[in-house]
Amino acid sequence: MLGADERHFRVASTFLQYATATMILRPRLEGTLCRNSPLIAVASLVGDRSLLALAAVILTGCGSSHEPSRAVSELYLTVYSSEREDNRNLMVVGESGSARVVTDTRDGCLIEAPCQITVDVELRSSAPDVVSLLQERVRTPGDVALVAHAPGTATVTVTADGLTKSRRVDVVTAPLPLDAIQVTLTNWNELPHQYDASYSLTWVEVPVGQFGALVFTGRRNGAFVMGIPYQISSSAAGVASVMLGCRPPSVDPQCDTFSDAWIKGVAPGDATITVSGRNVSTSLTAHVVEAHPHLQELSRKTHRRFP
Repeated sequence: MLGADERHFRVASTFLQYATATMILRPRLEGTLCRNSPLIAVASLVGDRSLLALAAVILTGCGSSHEPSRAVSELYLTVYSSEREDNRNLMVVGESGSARVVTDTRDGCLIEAPCQITVDVELRSSAPDVVSLLQERVRTPGDVALVAHAPGTATVTVTADGLTKSRRVDVVTAPLPLDAIQVTLTNWNELPHQYDASYSLTWVEVPVGQFGALVFTGRRNGAFVMGIPYQISSSAAGVASVMLGCRPPSVDPQCDTFSDAWIKGVAPGDATITVSGRNVSTSLTAHVVEAHPHLQELSRKTHRRFP
């Protein structure tokens, strides 16, 4: 059986190792270990006043708001709205959106730099009567709700440690029309296919029981437009069926592989696939063929590529 002194020594050693790890990891874990620390309980169990004093000092440091600050090296602002272009976000009067702010630092990173840091940042709208913020201060990483009130342009700006990021938000009374819709196959999908001069899909061959994954991109004034709601239809669902977002639960129960839309080969033949968005639409031909026996066997073995 251990003597009292040796027992105290071992507990104290374990205690100090835990305390050291807590203080080192705290900047990375944002105080989680400190808030849940059992240091006082360990010191009380031993009944040693010196350990109780040390625990009090450590936990006081954990709860202090005056710890050495770490400089923000990277500031990120992302605005989410119904439509997005490269240089602006679009909202319709009455719609809501959000702004997400994330900050990184190169100081005191535990594993690699930069690493995420939690700080208070300030946000503002250049035209609150056009786009207002529901709060003008947030702790990162954090989100702030936006509300579109009237047609016009507003700039949402966030500042932290002398860094500034801004994003333009245009508010309109009704969704703007598109010039065209571009349809493409995902990169990993190696089905035989053809594109037109604008690099939009015009023809694709899909074996029976297999899927072709499609991506839609709206274009307006030469710019890509994200966030447009699309519809897709097939002229012959008995030849080629279509679906938005996820494949059937029997194939992909958790929707592990998401795409804007899917074409499934049902029976040999041709079907016209039509994609519509806003004021425009585009069509392509789905040519369905019998699946090669080798592909059928591979399909039974894996649903990742040949569901």
